[in-house]
Amino acid sequence: MPKKSQNNLTFKGTAMKVSADMLAAIMVGAGLGVAFDKHFDTYPWALIIGFIFGSAAGLLNVYRSLCKMGYGLGSKKTKEKDTNG
Repeated sequence: MPKKSQNNLTFKGTAMKVSADMLAAIMVGAGLGVAFDKHFDTYPWALIIGFIFGSAAGLLNVYRSLCKMGYGLGSKKTKEKDTNG
């Protein structure tokens, strides 16, 4: 397999993983919020808070994935991209 298409497949796989992680975190947060709302009759406050916490958790998962790939804040790849243009 040529190098360019192999990198493209790796990028697509990473993009699918990151998007699935983000979606799962939001769904879990919102689901817990809905369950809390039903139990304590607080609709829609727990849903909103659960969605916010789920979104924050999803963004944290995305950031951790990017750090593992070397694209976190202060990483070498980020600094090289900034200096090269």
